[in-house]
Amino acid sequence: MVPSRNFPTSIHRARDIWPILVANASSKKTITYGYLATERDFYILNVGKFLDPIKCYCWHNELPPLTALAVNKDTGKPSHQLPGVADYGTAQREVFQHSWSDIPPTPQDLQEAQDAFKRAHLG
Repeated sequence: MVPSRNFPTSIHRARDIWPILVANASSKKTITYGYLATERDFYILNVGKFLDPIKCYCWHNELPPLTALAVNKDTGKPSHQLPGVADYGTAQREVFQHSWSDIPPTPQDLQEAQDAFKRAHLG
């Protein structure tokens, strides 16, 4: 039996956000940070922290940046950094064209991706 592991809240919240982003990808729509916060009863300033594990997972697995769909209501663009993304419009089109699973990655997969991202980008 594998011992259970306690994961940070951000990992669990990322799993809550995943199906919302996937549904928006299927509908070819962006979603505002405010809507995500309201939909899942998050404090809006924490949304970026909760998107981070998804960003890392997509980067680690060479998937289109699913978090490119989460945007600022005033600018219509992501406020968070997406590694390797020069043009958000192109990134969003790639997300729309990808066939996403509505089953979120496991907490372990999200944590491993986040750790790999930090090692690669933060040393």
